[in-house]
Order: sequence, then C-alpha cells, then structure tokens
Amino acid sequence: MGATEMTPDKRKSILVLHDAGLKLSAISEATHRSIGMCHKVIKLRDTPSKPSRRGKLKKVTERDQLVKVQEGLEPELLPRHQTAHKK
Repeated sequence: MGATEMTPDKRKSILVLHDAGLKLSAISEATHRSIGMCHKVIKLRDTPSKPSRRGKLKKVTERDQLVKVQEGLEPELLPRHQTAHKK
C-alpha cells in the first residue's frame, strides 16, 4: 500500500486552513493527512520546482564549443588579446 498523490485542491485547502490560523494538528485532522505532509506542503508553499540534478553534467569540449559558435548558437568567445577595444 503506497502513498496517494496530493492533489492541487488538497494542497490549496491545507494552505487556506494554515492562513486561517489553524494549527498543524487541526489541519491534519481536517484534511485526513499526516502532520508531516501538512508541514511539508506549508514549508514548500512558494518554492519553485527545481529541475532534477541527477547524473553527471555533460562535458563540453573545445570542439563542441567551436561547433556551437560556427552554427551561430552562441556568441563568439574570443581570447583576451583578440577582443576589440573601443576608444
């Protein structure tokens, strides 16, 4: 028996009850959810979802970067001594 997914309506009801000033235990009883789940919903209220950081980041070689510059995907990156100085 696994946990059921929290619906947006349930999340909203937990937040409304919290904004009304109810304690976590009262919110838990009213929504039939655990105190921990109610706490998590309140704690993560305004946190934007973050993309997954699983796995190793792709290594970008000089050749890959050169191909991107040639295709026009990225602005050309010149070494310091080749940059144009405006006067």
